[in-house]
Amino acid sequence: MKRFLLFFTAAMLSLLQAAAADFGIISVSVTDMKARAAYTSETVSQAMMGTPVEITGCDGVWCRAVTPDGYTGWFLKENIRFFSGNGFEEWKKADRAIVTSYFEIVRESASENAPVVCDCIMGNIVTFHPDTSDVNGFRRIVLPSGETGFIRSASVCGLRTWLETRQARPSDITGTALLFTGFPYLWGGLSPKGMDCSGLNRLAYYMNGVILPRDAKDQILAGEKVDFRDPSCLQPADLIFFGRPDKEGNPESITHTGIYLGNGYFIHSYMHVRINRITPGYPDSFSRPALVGACRILGEQDKGKGAVSVLHHPWYFQTYK
Repeated sequence: MKRFLLFFTAAMLSLLQAAAADFGIISVSVTDMKARAAYTSETVSQAMMGTPVEITGCDGVWCRAVTPDGYTGWFLKENIRFFSGNGFEEWKKADRAIVTSYFEIVRESASENAPVVCDCIMGNIVTFHPDTSDVNGFRRIVLPSGETGFIRSASVCGLRTWLETRQARPSDITGTALLFTGFPYLWGGLSPKGMDCSGLNRLAYYMNGVILPRDAKDQILAGEKVDFRDPSCLQPADLIFFGRPDKEGNPESITHTGIYLGNGYFIHSYMHVRINRITPGYPDSFSRPALVGACRILGEQDKGKGAVSVLHHPWYFQTYK
């Protein structure tokens, strides 16, 4: 009975916090965004630990929220830390860190043999504990859930410092994308645990400090159009798009996307993350559906087209100077 009362009290407190909150942050390594407030609903996207979200509604154990790229869907309340008062502004000023290795385990103490607190993945944002000393190659951190734990020092970097060193050069974007070669395809995925085609684009750019729109149909509008019919016009890190061309009264339909690598090759998530040629006639060519567009993101971020630097996104920092 006592356990039930504690659970009921915690559940009611979560409901009240959600109802009062305007913003929150994702508190698990990655969580699904659903089209509707139901476990059986389609997964339309995901959000990773430390992603700020705007709370726009609640329904039972679900919250409707908007992610920094403007995407809206439903998350489990259990996977969000809700802010009250000035909590969100304080989080934006906190000494945060980003996870830069593929996968990490947060432990109860500074030892590889210590009990597990949770997992973290590349792109997760946590907060450094005030005790910033390195202990046996570990740093103490505070998770969005409020729990503390220890993570390998080599796997985290101060968020602002890390962002200020991102150059977002073509070689950085393509190099990041290549880190996920062979990783599994996952509908709605955008993390190292699995990603769809636009999710790979988004992850490669995010890990270089740029937030892209979530879907391919919006990504193509976020940069400068490039003549995809002339391969010599394409540059590494350009986004390329496949689908049905606009003809005979049927509007263009984009169904797939990838990142151009150069020399006729591109990387994309199709069954798994792989490299193919855009030129037909080779064993490794990818020509169905047809190539229908291309755009250049680099140099176009923060121009109101949809690509935004994390450093300049008001949900991550109060001001940037």
